Amino acid sequence: MNQSGSLFLCALLLTACNNGGETSEFAYDGPVTNVEWNRTASDYRGQDGLLVAFQCAKNPDQIGVGNVWGTGMYSDDSSVCGAGVHAGAITFQDGGRVVFEVRPGLESYAASIQNGVSSSAWGTWGGSFQIKR
Repeated sequence: MNQSGSLFLCALLLTACNNGGETSEFAYDGPVTNVEWNRTASDYRGQDGLLVAFQCAKNPDQIGVGNVWGTGMYSDDSSVCGAGVHAGAITFQDGGRVVFEVRPGLESYAASIQNGVSSSAWGTWGGSFQIKR
């Protein structure tokens, strides 16, 4: 794909791109959706490479967080806000914007405890996402 085609594709997917058509995790300037803490990424399954931003409200009591499956790569039925805390992008105390990239499913997801969030292991799943910031 040529540079202009890459730039068009990036714009079409609402990703922020630099002049070379590469996605940039720090330059995301697309729409941000206010969500509940149990909101997942499953609505975006199959749109691999799409960057999406969710705004997570402050949640110091950790109410309604939902489940998180995986470490680094999360199954798309995981709480995006919960995964955002797990990955260190936001905190329960402050909430904030979580930018994630839609990715294909994996054969397995690893469990871990990070930033006060326990994620669970899971087997094969049809869609994933990765926290970008």
